[in-house]
Amino acid sequence: MKIGIFSDIHANLPALKACMQFFREQNCYLIFHVGDLIGVGPYPRECMDFAASQSGIKYIMGNHDAYYAFGIPDSMREGEKKHQQWTHSQIGDFYRDQVQDWHYSKDLISSGFRFTFRHYGLRYDKNDFKSFAENRTVKELDDLFGDIQSDVVFFGHDHQDFERKGRSHYFCLGSAGLNNRPIARVTTLDIQGDGYKINRHEVPYKDGDMLREYDRRNIPEKDLIREKFLIRK
Repeated sequence: MKIGIFSDIHANLPALKACMQFFREQNCYLIFHVGDLIGVGPYPRECMDFAASQSGIKYIMGNHDAYYAFGIPDSMREGEKKHQQWTHSQIGDFYRDQVQDWHYSKDLISSGFRFTFRHYGLRYDKNDFKSFAENRTVKELDDLFGDIQSDVVFFGHDHQDFERKGRSHYFCLGSAGLNNRPIARVTTLDIQGDGYKINRHEVPYKDGDMLREYDRRNIPEKDLIREKFLIRK
């Protein structure tokens, strides 16, 4: 059984379509998107429409998805708040009830192994995410996912891909939609008999139209987004 896994598309429609085509070509039995389908990118409504048309995929709640589903935090920086408001205005209310039903965490048990899919560490007192930090150590990851008793934890939020072995085997998926090259980072989990194999892949896509949309749609925070997330090297 092969599972397709990716995260952090961030409203990048060409990347989303490329990922789904790759997973279909790989004959994936099931697909997980591990949070942040929207936010930052120029195609929030288009990504929601495309996602809704796909079968065999589970959507995990990310922080940007939660902003749309439950509201923008009062503490958010003003510029980011305007960007979120723009994103939500593009989508409208149509998908809000559906996104509110997305799980914050999902487990899969197969061949005696437990796999967990989660955007990031959770604060259950507020049904919210723990504070973000880059390059977490094994001990920090054990603390971040301290409530999980799984063999493997797949997560996103950190846009760089890496893996660590602690109490669980931690796989940070990296961002499929925000990179300094027009490639989407995706992962496949192949469960066979009494074992499993995890492989990372880079899926290319064409990004010229996507980059131009920031100006065409006059997206709030467009210069900061391009400088921080979409520098082309």
